[in-house]
Amino acid sequence: MPEDPVAGVMTLLDRFWKRPQGRPKKPSRRRAPVVRVVTDSTACLPEPNVTVGIWEVPLVVPLYVVTPDGVLREGVDITADEVAERLRAGQKLSTSQPAPEDFLTTGRALDMAGAKNIVSVHLSSHLSGTSGAAELAFQKSAVDATVVDSGTVSMALGFAAQAAAASAAEGLGAADVARRAAWVARNSHVWFLVDSLEWLRRGGRITAGAAALGTALGVRPILTIVDGVVKPYARVRTKVAAQRRLMELALAQISACAEPVVAVHHLGAAERAEAIATVVEQESGVKPVVTALSAVLGVHCGPGTVAIVVADLAEEPEDAEPGDTEPEGADAVDADAVEEMPGARARVVTGDVAGLGAEAAAGVGVLKGPDKVAGKRTGTRAKASIPDKTPRSSPMSTEVRNSPPTA
Repeated sequence: MPEDPVAGVMTLLDRFWKRPQGRPKKPSRRRAPVVRVVTDSTACLPEPNVTVGIWEVPLVVPLYVVTPDGVLREGVDITADEVAERLRAGQKLSTSQPAPEDFLTTGRALDMAGAKNIVSVHLSSHLSGTSGAAELAFQKSAVDATVVDSGTVSMALGFAAQAAAASAAEGLGAADVARRAAWVARNSHVWFLVDSLEWLRRGGRITAGAAALGTALGVRPILTIVDGVVKPYARVRTKVAAQRRLMELALAQISACAEPVVAVHHLGAAERAEAIATVVEQESGVKPVVTALSAVLGVHCGPGTVAIVVADLAEEPEDAEPGDTEPEGADAVDADAVEEMPGARARVVTGDVAGLGAEAAAGVGVLKGPDKVAGKRTGTRAKASIPDKTPRSSPMSTEVRNSPPTA
């Protein structure tokens, strides 16, 4: 007898609805990631979750701490706690940006790993030549690269790099990934509370007389980042009052964000950082990430420094005006404070932006890696423009410009 057609249809339906357990799921239609995000160690990123895929976290290129023992890679050869101990012991330390060769090695490794594009997100070019070193290096890379000058530092940079990596893991192209990094960076705020004016004096931010007077008066300066430059935000007389002010600034900014994320940093002051994070979480409902301040940043800020970063991970609206995220009460600072909230801005780095279109306005520059055609190299080479030295108005002006010696 011929097979019952109804029974045949029911068999097919049964196979469809009762898929055997363990059968491979239907492949996702999401585009495979081809963009890898790179950042630097001043992003103060926490240890990545071991369950997260390699494409979902930024690759970190370390800056250097120059010590009497030699030039050490932060986070690799020297930790933030070790920097705090050395500074307390009176040891003279300085810092150095990565050499272009560091980025070139990174680019080659990512090329071999299958990356088609690199989005490299770095600390403000007013504080370091790191983004310029990346730009020089990626001109020689076989992978197209987009260098983003975040105009900020610490987890304000870190949140931007993480957001970019998440976009890359979703399969977005390099222009969209770079735009995402620039948007988050511009809408991030960071405040530093230093424990002593001595380290700012050593960095050239204040004079010896001002440091001595401030110490005698017990002044605790709160610093921030404005247009990529470190500037004073407020001066508070006592440590307790300064710490309270720091939390007030963070809470006000959190309330102004659609999707806030928070980080608390410290250099040799873990208990204070945890206490601040606890209060912020209780008052806002947002649990901060607590990480040590970058060793390089710690050299210039000194032991006992604590910092708070607030970023907004909300998607960029089409009619947005970047940086217009001033919280209520932001003008309630003393007369010596800056007049506006420090909306971190991604600055356009010199590069070949032909064909980028609107993405150029997002604060990125595109570098086209050389293509190999019939044994010849073709493609547009961007002209790099790197400052000869860091502006002296920055507390990080002691950065060593010479490339660190190779091991």
